Amino acid sequence: MQAQEEKKAKKKVDVIAIQSKVWLNTEELIEYTGLSRSEIHRLRIKGTNCAGTIPYAKIGGKVRFRRTEVDKWMEKHTVREAI
Repeated sequence: MQAQEEKKAKKKVDVIAIQSKVWLNTEELIEYTGLSRSEIHRLRIKGTNCAGTIPYAKIGGKVRFRRTEVDKWMEKHTVREAI
């Protein structure tokens, strides 16, 4: 039981650490957005009709996502209810 509580506490710390980072790797983006690995890959390659592909950089063969650019990209997907 204690190991499970420690794991939850570590995950909370990781989310806080992620929010302070400029560049995220795929694992961190999964935690940050709640999207699956396959969904992130699809959005990076194919994108969406309204906002295109999720912005990323490839540095030394590694994919990185600028957190602020991901935030802006996700804002484009915000659904506003008609009144």
